Parts: sequence; C-alpha cells; structure tokens
Amino acid sequence: MKYCHNCKVLIHGAPGKCPLCQNNTMSPPAGMQRPVNADYADYPAVPLKAPQMHLFLRVLLLCSAVSGIVCTVINLIFIETGLWCLFVLAGIACVWINLYFFIRKRKNIIKNITYQLISASILAVLWDLFTGWRGWSIDFVLPIAAACALVLLMVLTPALKIAAADAVLYVGAFIVLSWVSMILWLTGCLHVVFPTLICFGIGLISLAVLLIFAGKPIMAEIRRRFHV
Repeated sequence: MKYCHNCKVLIHGAPGKCPLCQNNTMSPPAGMQRPVNADYADYPAVPLKAPQMHLFLRVLLLCSAVSGIVCTVINLIFIETGLWCLFVLAGIACVWINLYFFIRKRKNIIKNITYQLISASILAVLWDLFTGWRGWSIDFVLPIAAACALVLLMVLTPALKIAAADAVLYVGAFIVLSWVSMILWLTGCLHVVFPTLICFGIGLISLAVLLIFAGKPIMAEIRRRFHV
C-alpha cells in the first residue's frame, strides 16, 4: 500500500505514481497503515466476452463445409454427370455472403434490409448470367425482392417506432428500385410482367403512404440533406 502526500489518500498495491495526480507515491505515515486483505484484487474480475461466433453459426459453418466436400467428392467420382458441384459451392457462398451482411448490420434493421436486397439482387443477376442468361433474375427476383423490402419497411417503421426521417431515404431508394423493373419492362427486357406490375403498384402505395403520413418529416429531411 502506498500513500500520496498531495491527495492525502492511501493507494492499494505498490504503484510508483498516484493515479489521481500522477505525483510520486511514498510509504504511508505511521499510524495510517491498514491491514491489506490478501483476497482483495487490484482490479475486479472481468468475465470474458462470449465468442462472437455462436454455436448456431459454428454448426452452420460445419454443415456448409461438409456439404461442399461431400458434393465435390461425389461429383469427382461421377465426373461424367458434369461439374454440378460448382452450383452447390456457389449456393453455399451466396448463403454466407447474405449471412455476413445480416450479422454485420443486425443492430440496424433498415440497413440490414437494404444490404440484403442489394446483395440478393446482385447475386441473382450474377447467377443468372453465369448459368446461361434466362432472365429469371430480372423477371422475378428483382421485383419480388424490392416489393418484399418495401412491405417490410412500411410495416417495421411504425412497429419499431423508427423515426420517419431515418427511414425516408431507404424507403425512397426502394421505391425507385421498384420502378427500375418497370423501366426494364418498357424497354423490352422482361418476359414476365405481373411481378413487375405488382412491385410497381406497391411502390406507388408506399409513396402515397409516405406523402400522406410523413410529408413534413420527408421535406425537412430533404432540405437538411440537400441544403435546399
């Protein structure tokens, strides 16, 4: 135990400097020495943090690795069936990419939905492109994903009491994305129309809801963001 003459305090342990004033410490004056409890620690015990990768993720990672290895081995045994194991490995990679964004943005539900929409759309287009373009990614995946994201945002924003100013930019971006499918249809890029029309209708309904129930916060946020 040490003593700080400047602060007039006893300091547990034997530090050379006072933690309060950074002056040199000294032995306690006669009469001030107190018995030291041997069981008393300089610092309280801090429990270790739980592992970041929970048991579920470890089990899922193990299942992914086993599935990929087993499918690859079987495919190499029956190589005449084609390299279908590449599709399995690509599917596992897509699952983990989406899961990565889900974990990274789990504290912000709006950003989580945004990242999931973007990653799922890009992966679907790439998958369609590398498997022989059939257009299913822009016919079905893009409009359905945008429509689901819009519905989720419109439901979760009031349910979780998210401020309209925080959600307006994301909702606006999703509305614009829902109209992209309509542009693709008008340019003749689509073969199936009804998912795009449903998505476009949901986008119009979402825009109407925003303007009716959150018109003032939207305008305030636009003025703040764009300095108008």
